[in-house]
Amino acid sequence: MSDLVVDREGNLLLTGSFKDSLFIDERNILFSEEQSFFLAKLDQEGNLLCVQQANVIEGNAQSIAIGISAENEVLLTGNFIGRLQIEEETVETNTEDDNVFLASFSEEGNFLWLRAAGGVFPDEVVDIQCIDNQTYLTGYFFGRLQMSDNITIESI
Repeated sequence: MSDLVVDREGNLLLTGSFKDSLFIDERNILFSEEQSFFLAKLDQEGNLLCVQQANVIEGNAQSIAIGISAENEVLLTGNFIGRLQIEEETVETNTEDDNVFLASFSEEGNFLWLRAAGGVFPDEVVDIQCIDNQTYLTGYFFGRLQMSDNITIESI
């Protein structure tokens, strides 16, 4: 397990990485041939409310941190190599080095969107913080980090 947070209703959200099988309770078994990650939500009594899993194609992925936005969306961030898929949305790295992902889920645990950022060298996220209506990622990169089609950050 790499991170956990408590939401406004007192539910526990936790994330971590796994390979092969992961048993969260008797009825939920996750399987991945590549290293992947999960997001699980438990109520105050420890009952599993929902679970999400990433599908990694030709690579690996690890979740690092969870944040809860002002709108009560669950934001999950981490690093990946290869192609990363959550439900029908896929992102991929442009090299064989780590890139960063950011995924959003509703407070009920439904997948909303997936984004990736990266460059030609390893890029890694360390933490996420949601303060007021802003989301902040911390981490490190070398060279250029492509955040979107319009935003590139360059190290000096």
